[in-house]
Amino acid sequence: MTPNEVIAGAFRSGRHMVHRFVDDLSPAEWRHQPVPGANSAAWVVGHLALVARRIAGVRLGVPEAD
Repeated sequence: MTPNEVIAGAFRSGRHMVHRFVDDLSPAEWRHQPVPGANSAAWVVGHLALVARRIAGVRLGVPEAD
C-alpha cells in the first residue's frame, strides 16, 4: 500500500466516523454551543473539513483556492 493510499483510507474512515456522529443532529443541535463562546458542532465539522482539505492539498501538491 502506498502512502497516498493510506492517507486516502484515513480520510474515508474519518468521513464515515463524522457522518455516524452527526447525521442525526437537528438544525438546533448543529448550532448549539455547550457553553457560551464554545464552538458548535457545525463549526467543528467545518474546521475538520478545511484541515483535511489542506492536508490533502499539501500531500498531493494541489494549491489552495484563493
